[in-house]
Amino acid sequence: MSTVVRVTNDARCDHDAVTFSSEITHRVRELSSPTPTDVQRCVEALVAHLRDIGGTGRVTELEALTLESVGAPAHLERRQKVTVDGIEQVRADDPVLTHIRYLQAFETALARLLRAGAVEPIDPNDSYCVSVTSRGTTGGVNLGVAKPQIRTNDVRLVAGSQPPEAAEPSLFLAGLDGLALDERARRSLEEAIHAFRRGLYLACVNLLGGVFEAAWYSAGARVPDPPNKLANALANHRTRDVVRLVAERFRQGASDSVRFEVDELVAHTGVMRAVRNYGVHPRTDSDPALEHHFTEHGAGLLLMQSRLYLLRLDRFTLAQNGQTDQSSWPDPLRSVHLL
Repeated sequence: MSTVVRVTNDARCDHDAVTFSSEITHRVRELSSPTPTDVQRCVEALVAHLRDIGGTGRVTELEALTLESVGAPAHLERRQKVTVDGIEQVRADDPVLTHIRYLQAFETALARLLRAGAVEPIDPNDSYCVSVTSRGTTGGVNLGVAKPQIRTNDVRLVAGSQPPEAAEPSLFLAGLDGLALDERARRSLEEAIHAFRRGLYLACVNLLGGVFEAAWYSAGARVPDPPNKLANALANHRTRDVVRLVAERFRQGASDSVRFEVDELVAHTGVMRAVRNYGVHPRTDSDPALEHHFTEHGAGLLLMQSRLYLLRLDRFTLAQNGQTDQSSWPDPLRSVHLL
């Protein structure tokens, strides 16, 4: 007698009165679960279809288009089943399992795009309208822009999600009390993040470079009993010297691991300085290696990296003032996985 695995489009799971072997159950679950590659294929196909149809479409139609484009059945009969005699007949290319796998991949892809702000839910039947009165006649001007749907009764936290530290100035600055950035540096950071949200990546990176520079000056101003060279560099705004002399103080009496962390911090500072100088001095010649930093991915990565390196700079600054033992602090760059 054949084992029947029934897959339906119902919200609830409809089981036949059959006890499946653990091997068959595991195999069905494995082959109907999307891989990261499946999800990425759906992301790319979904975005491509949205662009092709003008940027707006119904989810059901986009679902069918996306599944067809990745080679999966777009629809199933309501009671379509997988019928097998043994585990060896549960195949990855079974149309039911393929459909379910890519249906999950599509929904995951859509959820990912929603979280990233790349798409938004809208109500095509509810658009913005402006009431206009002219010469005693009142009418409405439909703006032709559908309203985003923002009403919901329930929400859930995404598994494994972390607070968006690079998305909010107050969260970005959290934990940087040792640096005590001034109002101008904080404003530069706020405008850098706002620029990133609006796709102004050149402005974002240039402002972020200024924030990083200001952080080093703040750290230098808090070095106890600063040598004359450091005091002069601070007074005369010689940034390269400020970074070098403050880093030298951080290395004094430090362990090899801490010295290595200081070296990484200085290296990142060099990158930020080079990128900022390139961004604020337009030339006819372009450098592809630096141009990458002014894209969405490049600027976003710089934001996240700079947040973590600023935490490190803050830790070293506190240690210089005896407020903490830097060797006892977990380094943020060692405890966080970057993109």
